[in-house]
Amino acid sequence: MMNAYIQTTPDRTIGFAALALMLLTASHAFAQHTDIELTYDNNKIEIEFSPEGHVFEGDMPTSGVLTGFTDEPGFASETSEGLGVNPNDFISYHVVGGLLYHDGANFAATSETIAGDDVPDFGTVIISQSATAGDGLGGLIGQADTSGDFHADLGWQLSVPASAGAYAVPLELATDEPGIANSDPFYIVFNFGLDDLTLESAVEDFAYAINPIDADVNFDRLVDIADLALIGSQWGTPGHGPFNADVAPDPYGDGNVDVADLAIVGSNWGNAATTSLADAVNVPAPAAWPGAITTLIYFTCRRRRNLHVI
Repeated sequence: MMNAYIQTTPDRTIGFAALALMLLTASHAFAQHTDIELTYDNNKIEIEFSPEGHVFEGDMPTSGVLTGFTDEPGFASETSEGLGVNPNDFISYHVVGGLLYHDGANFAATSETIAGDDVPDFGTVIISQSATAGDGLGGLIGQADTSGDFHADLGWQLSVPASAGAYAVPLELATDEPGIANSDPFYIVFNFGLDDLTLESAVEDFAYAINPIDADVNFDRLVDIADLALIGSQWGTPGHGPFNADVAPDPYGDGNVDVADLAIVGSNWGNAATTSLADAVNVPAPAAWPGAITTLIYFTCRRRRNLHVI
């Protein structure tokens, strides 16, 4: 970096100082704006979600020495804002599913990973698309001060080079305070090279994916033959890939794709998400379910035949 010497007069020095103060204030305000704000309420960690849903955003640069790295958003709970937690409490995060990738048009498979911190260790929590809640991934975010104020930032590093798109990690927050339940799950969506409009569309898809209608395995807002096919292709496994078919019981499955997952698809067959993505409406498809069962039997038999090939 080239250093420049600037000769200043007292008045100019005051001007530079004022400008620096303005920039510092603006930077501080921006940092506060991008924080995930939390508190305790009704014996649970409650997060202040935006109208977009259970999603937060961070931006990863696509070039330079910090390519694929960000420490946004932060995590905060300030007593001066009516929030706060208990003095000296530890706040941590749990990874409750695999890395989800959106190429700007659709969800897709990816071999990339995102590494998160486990304070004081950096980049030790490796999140891939095959991760599940049962893997026990997670890390410490930080500790509240003696007044119950909390603020901490974590580093997130995308494996690079990587394809442009939005990469999201599904998390929930936890505390060491007895009797306080974990937060509802949410996504942190990291933008890596998408323009604003494309990112906005992807974020809407992530907002749905973190809380889809029951049995919508592939997040297309409809429970149909495509979801059943995913259950068939993953039958007898813990579930894998961008569309993990281990959907029962809610919210994180039981570690095996089996008849319980088949049953939840059957009981929700034909359901479709409304435009608000908040509820489901029934779209009857009485003739489809028997055919769907046939499809499942086909996938199951094919899988068993493949397993016996030596």
